Amino acid sequence: MERQRINVRGKRVDYYRVVKRDVAVILPFLDRDHILLERQYRPPIGLKIFEIPAGHLNKGDTPASAAKRELEEETGYRCSRLKRLAVTYPSPGILSNKEYIYAAEGLKKGKISLDKDEEISFIGINIRTAIEMIKRNEIKDAKTIAAILYYKNFVMGSD
Repeated sequence: MERQRINVRGKRVDYYRVVKRDVAVILPFLDRDHILLERQYRPPIGLKIFEIPAGHLNKGDTPASAAKRELEEETGYRCSRLKRLAVTYPSPGILSNKEYIYAAEGLKKGKISLDKDEEISFIGINIRTAIEMIKRNEIKDAKTIAAILYYKNFVMGSD
């Protein structure tokens, strides 16, 4: 956590922010209509939730290189095509980082390499089913919701 002294309406106030590395977020397509979702236990909320792969950029990474690395580490897939969809700020009131959201296509088996604190299961589902899961509040992860709805509205079209 970092403290900043800022001016608000002419008064000096303390403001705190969490400084974090940027994140690459990947919406992996198994084929034209099916995506890969992870189900992962998240200790801060005490729940297993549906998500798409994501991970921090390391020193020397570009957002795209981090996306490719994280995709393979978490899912065991490599992609032949990576398209940037959007850049978001996950919680700009407290966090300093950006999330670079990509669609990954042309998946081929690689080698899974989970971090020691990761326990992940996977499901392949139709993108329209994922949209319905968002409507039913079964997908609660913000980056996953943002990626799927961005893809639905600006790539697929809103039909």
